[in-house]
Amino acid sequence: LRTQVEQGARVDVFISASEDHMKALVDAGKVRGARVLAHNSLCVAVDPANRQIRSLKDVASPGVRLVVAVPTCPVGKYTRKAWDRMKEDAALGPEFAKALQARVVSEETNVKLALAKVTMGEADAAFVYQTDVVGQKVRKISLPKSVQVQATYLIGVGARASAPAAAEAYVKALLGPTGRSVLKGYGFTF
Repeated sequence: LRTQVEQGARVDVFISASEDHMKALVDAGKVRGARVLAHNSLCVAVDPANRQIRSLKDVASPGVRLVVAVPTCPVGKYTRKAWDRMKEDAALGPEFAKALQARVVSEETNVKLALAKVTMGEADAAFVYQTDVVGQKVRKISLPKSVQVQATYLIGVGARASAPAAAEAYVKALLGPTGRSVLKGYGFTF
């Protein structure tokens, strides 16, 4: 999405899970008024038919097919940060992180594709956002707080918005009590 905006796509409102992408667009004068909209966290989505995986440690077991997003995708970047924290975690450690990374069978370009591999039975597990598992036919394994990475979603108005006043009103509504209530229902935090 960032590339599309950089190449001239006209947007009224831009939301990103990547602080780097938002900063680049603000610095380039493509988006203005960037503010924190909400937060998200990582989890592992597991194929409900898979009985081998019951905990995070099970994801590193031989034979598990793990899918992640590419490192340039926000969730892929957050996943790798969590892996780095796992290396330092007393309960997990570098050998666990290495075994987990060895289970990766596919790197997808976005989180929806990573999740789709699990829902279609093409993978046993995928690192995704907590909000991605809401309403999906997957089991969720939460990450320990010691390795969790908080994703920050930013929202801003396009510099060439076709209706700047309406875009600002929309952003204000999302940041207000009703918008936050809806976002909270989908698993976002503030």
